[in-house]
Amino acid sequence: MSDQFKVEIIDDPQAIVVSVETQVQPDIEVSISNDPQNLIVQIDNGIPGTQGPTGPTGPAGSPGTPGVGVPAGGSSGQVLQKASATNYDTQWATLDHGQLTGLLDDDHPQYLLETEFNNQNILQKEPTGFPNRTDSTISFNDGSRLFTIAPAVSSFDVYIKGTKFTFSTGQTLTIPALSGAHYIYFDGSGVLQSTQVFDSAIIQDYAFTAIVYWNTDTNSSHYFGDERHGLIMDGGTHSYLHTVFGARYISGAALQGFSVDGTGNIAANAQFTSDSGSIRDEDILHQFLAQAQIPILYRIGTLWRKKAADSFPVIYSGTAGYTGAQGRLPFNELVAGSWQLTQVQNSYFVLVHFFATNDVNNPICGIQGIATYNSITAARTNANLEISTLSGLPFAEFVPIGSVIFETANSYSNTPKARVRSTDTGANYVDFRGTQLYAPAAGQATSHSLLSNLSNDDHLQYHNDARGDARYYTKAEVDVLTIVNALIFG
Repeated sequence: MSDQFKVEIIDDPQAIVVSVETQVQPDIEVSISNDPQNLIVQIDNGIPGTQGPTGPTGPAGSPGTPGVGVPAGGSSGQVLQKASATNYDTQWATLDHGQLTGLLDDDHPQYLLETEFNNQNILQKEPTGFPNRTDSTISFNDGSRLFTIAPAVSSFDVYIKGTKFTFSTGQTLTIPALSGAHYIYFDGSGVLQSTQVFDSAIIQDYAFTAIVYWNTDTNSSHYFGDERHGLIMDGGTHSYLHTVFGARYISGAALQGFSVDGTGNIAANAQFTSDSGSIRDEDILHQFLAQAQIPILYRIGTLWRKKAADSFPVIYSGTAGYTGAQGRLPFNELVAGSWQLTQVQNSYFVLVHFFATNDVNNPICGIQGIATYNSITAARTNANLEISTLSGLPFAEFVPIGSVIFETANSYSNTPKARVRSTDTGANYVDFRGTQLYAPAAGQATSHSLLSNLSNDDHLQYHNDARGDARYYTKAEVDVLTIVNALIFG
């Protein structure tokens, strides 16, 4: 290493001893410049000395150039935020919760996770159904077999196992050209579907919407039922009530406007109307207006048909494809497994049964009777049996209103050649309102006493005369034993 020192000459300029202010190795060899008063000493191989003490602090330097700091402005609650990727480019910003990271983390144990909530909905299959029935309208077009459910105003909602589907346009479905009932529903994807096989899944897993009964012989529908149930009742309860209890009578729906026991020569003798009323189909309250004209259902072959409503609530000659040889009323007769309309004997009686249903177009309808009677008493006493043994009905939700007794005769001159007769108890008709004669979906009686063939030996756990007598000796056997005992014992 080399250092430069300022030295002072002491003796002989040819052999100089240098006094050095810094602590270095003594007896340093130096070379002398031309000026003996000002020497430059070159240290060639000196050994470094120890570090001297720290000198005093020097004076403060002048201020430097200002650096990049926090931008001016901002307001209370704002935070400093990067404005771009450029260094030091920052700005004041109001922090938005949606801009935070980790928003999907489970950081709020006080809340139920959406996945857990959805899992509960799937397990419970709820909510399923329509929040209300006023947001939508339903219709069916016979010409195209097209079912439509559309917003009443702007949109309607349907829930399926907790998933909400909102529709702002009409949803449509064309049912297949097959005879029988078609059950229409929204599936788990919110798409309209139909099936002809009723299953509880239609109620519990999907949003049951409507029922259409289609006849391929006439290419027309004969029943259009509204099934837009709400969200409050769970599917299990709904299914139970639908299959066990069905629709229930609430109020009104009386048959009225009769002119009973007339001559049969004026139209009024065979006319009447139905009053306004209401029935309940589980959670749906169906309220309907009075009907001045009532359609009549009947069967031809195996399929249900409908005589369009007109002035007379009964099938008569010239309607429903029926012509009576003498113009009298028909009854709906089953012959060798096939239904037909057969003319009633002269001055005999036939029943017509009336029901309140969930049919969108005709909530009150009638069904032509299936037997004839030779007296009013016979007709009245058999009304209960006849109405309760009707099977395979085209509608799923219905309440029996009553049965009307018609008498038909060649001598009557009004259009149907018929007149309404009062019952043998003095009533205008046999009133069934408030009774439950059917299991709704199956079309069978719920009361054992209303079943047919009650005299059949179907309860083998009970003793009848034959099974009871088998426990005892008969008279002949007793007589034989008496004789034997007399011979043996005297």
